[in-house]
Amino acid sequence: MEARVAACVGCHGAAGRGVENVYFPRLAGKPAGYLYNQ
Repeated sequence: MEARVAACVGCHGAAGRGVENVYFPRLAGKPAGYLYNQ
């Protein structure tokens, strides 16, 4: 799963909390199955 999550870091941040000044929803706290299917 780590390889899949690496593609998300640029927009959603390393902790999955989004980044400032741009709207990308939080991924932190989402179930692993939800993230895997994305």
